[in-house]
Amino acid sequence: MIWILPAVIVPLVILFCGILYATYPPKKINFLYGYRTKKSMLNNDIWTTANSLAAKSLIIVQVSILIIIIVIALLERTHIIKLFSKATDFYLVSMVVSTVSVLLPIFIVEFELKKQFYKDGTRKISK
Repeated sequence: MIWILPAVIVPLVILFCGILYATYPPKKINFLYGYRTKKSMLNNDIWTTANSLAAKSLIIVQVSILIIIIVIALLERTHIIKLFSKATDFYLVSMVVSTVSVLLPIFIVEFELKKQFYKDGTRKISK
């Protein structure tokens, strides 16, 4: 299984960061650590919600990426599918996909913030 390590190292590192982020979320609005956008820094309610959503979505996205990478790697290894001519191509693609997938939680969090809060930062009342 050592052959899969280069493909999973980036998503594992990002997943570890997501777990740390979920375990030790930023307590106060700051400019160093946390999910920092103009909207997320409007008040503490949005800040807490945004950081919780960001951590959860980062973990979910990276676990999904890991599963996909492992399944594709196993299918490639057993010659069930042949998507890449060289193992290094697979490693490169998996690292790029993992790195770019860090951007996905931004869209998820912003969508949820738009659903849960008005532009002025007050929470919408759920029905």
